[in-house]
Amino acid sequence: MTSLHYFEKITTPTHISVANGKHVHVEGKGQIKLLSENIKSLVLYVPSFPFQLLSIGKVTKTLNCRVIFDSHRVLFQDRATERMIGEGFFFQRLYYFSNNSKHPQISALSSLGQDQVLWHQRLAHPSKNVLTKLMPSLDARNITCDTCHLSKSTRLPFSPSMSRANEMFELVHSDVWGPTIESFNGYKYFVTFVDDFSRVTWIYLLKFKSEVVDVFKDFHTLVMTQFSTKLKILRSDNDIEYMSQKKTQYLAFHDILHQSSCVGTPQQNGVAEHKNRDLLEKTRALIIQMHVPKSFWSQGVLSATYIINRLPIQVLFFKSPLEVLQKQSPDVSHLKVFGCICFVHIQASNHDKLDPRAAKCIFLGYSLTKKGYKCYKYPHSRKLFISRDVQFEETFPYYGEISQQTSSKDIFPLPYPTPADTVSPSTLPPATSNTPHQPLMCPQVQRASVKLFQNLKKIMNTLNSMQILVAVSLCLLQEVLLAQGLLILLWLILRVIP
Repeated sequence: MTSLHYFEKITTPTHISVANGKHVHVEGKGQIKLLSENIKSLVLYVPSFPFQLLSIGKVTKTLNCRVIFDSHRVLFQDRATERMIGEGFFFQRLYYFSNNSKHPQISALSSLGQDQVLWHQRLAHPSKNVLTKLMPSLDARNITCDTCHLSKSTRLPFSPSMSRANEMFELVHSDVWGPTIESFNGYKYFVTFVDDFSRVTWIYLLKFKSEVVDVFKDFHTLVMTQFSTKLKILRSDNDIEYMSQKKTQYLAFHDILHQSSCVGTPQQNGVAEHKNRDLLEKTRALIIQMHVPKSFWSQGVLSATYIINRLPIQVLFFKSPLEVLQKQSPDVSHLKVFGCICFVHIQASNHDKLDPRAAKCIFLGYSLTKKGYKCYKYPHSRKLFISRDVQFEETFPYYGEISQQTSSKDIFPLPYPTPADTVSPSTLPPATSNTPHQPLMCPQVQRASVKLFQNLKKIMNTLNSMQILVAVSLCLLQEVLLAQGLLILLWLILRVIP
């Protein structure tokens, strides 16, 4: 009250409106020397206000001045004399009127605000939380910095979609993943189709990206024949495999609406992207836990899809996709550990009475067309086949830890094994516990090599010590290289030595 002059208490109930729409009571009015000792301004006394507020409209009209704002300060200029009659500073999203001689506390606020900005710049524009943690005396929560926006701009977060379609195949999400290392059966990509209503995932392995159109036709045929319904909307990213003329014409012919994400915004195809992430996480887990070589990733991702369709998920209120699709809970009692040792029964027509009755294989997943397990026999047949007569050793990996260091070419030589579901168990050759050692060279090459060594021995009897040393070195090379053509070349060299 001491800064007010000619204070008068208002007896008539008077209220003013504030920014939140409420009305507050005015207790009195008076005059205050705001800009200078010679200029008095009419003010209202409102005890409930935590701050002293200045009405720019009242100031400019009463004092006949103009007010100039910029990003750091505010200036009051007399319109008649063009002289500056007052100033203020910007701090914590507000403009404060500054009169250092009469309000030293405001001068301190100005200094504090400048220190905050200065330290923010000195420390290479750290976040507000970091600056406050480093210097608790500085409240950096309200610092505004254009440099931070320009240098740290990131994309706005994408909120997860919990919405669902109203019926099966009303909306299908699709995405292509790859390329990656070539699998043992020649695949480098896979494409997924996820029904938005049931969240069931269908996956197809691809050798080339150009196969996407043909694979989608197969999937569309499956929807029409197996579920007797119509696919209405296909949602994907805008990769070229989805934007080809062949694909566009097929979708238009069958009245399928194609929705695609914006350029460089795969998050808009979030359901398919999240599904791919889930598939890859589970595939890595299946491969790592049993030290399975990476070349088996194709069977790993098929097994991961088989399992994911049987796991409860939050968006379905913790029902599994197959439970929504088939209206009954799926059976998981038949699931086994991927990559473990399994023993496959050999049918009677493929062995005699003294041969083993089973073959040791690696378990690689489940068949969708037969009631059996996928097994791969290495190193004898190198064939992927399906059998129901399988015994499992789920705690023992087929491959040891050293298999991760073995190249895929050493384990899977060309040609690739025949695809699954095309090789019957009857084609599995009899297994034997004492397989004879396979020679490194064929018999014809061995006989030629022996004869060549005999000729070289006769020649060496006529050579001096230096020539014998050269001959021995060349023979050692023969043992390393194991090539008949090189031996003939070496023999010719010895013939021309004087």
